Amino acid sequence: MDEASNPKLRMVSFEYDEASRKRVLEERARSLSQASLSLDEAEDDAFGQVVCFRCGESNYGVPLTYLKKIQTVTQAAVVPCTPKFVLGLIEVHREIVVAVDLVLFLGHRRLIALTSPYTLLVIRVGEHSLGLVCDELFDVIAAPPQRLRVLPATVGRTEREVAAGYLVEEKLMVLDAAALVSHQRLRTG
Repeated sequence: MDEASNPKLRMVSFEYDEASRKRVLEERARSLSQASLSLDEAEDDAFGQVVCFRCGESNYGVPLTYLKKIQTVTQAAVVPCTPKFVLGLIEVHREIVVAVDLVLFLGHRRLIALTSPYTLLVIRVGEHSLGLVCDELFDVIAAPPQRLRVLPATVGRTEREVAAGYLVEEKLMVLDAAALVSHQRLRTG
């Protein structure tokens, strides 16, 4: 359909005087700059989000940007001559991942036995992946870096080595995924 066939459709052109044109361009510039600021804030929020979970008696969080998959596991391939915190190997998307009991890895005692099936949080940093066994999975919360506080004095050495900080209100330790995946206790040969 064009203007000739439909009298209701007609082209309208707008002509602005110089002051109106300048005002419109300034409004557009302002709205575009605000949109880019909110996009930057959204990226900061995405970086500052952590998935929360419980291991043993403690609550932890891992940055969402490093979470590859959450998987229910019924059994892992046991590897002989490994530390007790290594539960075994799991295949995730055609990749072999080490399943680690975070409670034992961090030097705590497991007061309640791990039941099967268990939940595995697979984190990936660069080319390295690691499966963290958790007792209970919670929610994803915002945890921007400025909210992270110094760890409590009661935190052990291994926890200090793999922690990014502590969220006081949530009583939650945020783990540094890169430090965790590359920790010396997880290195082989």
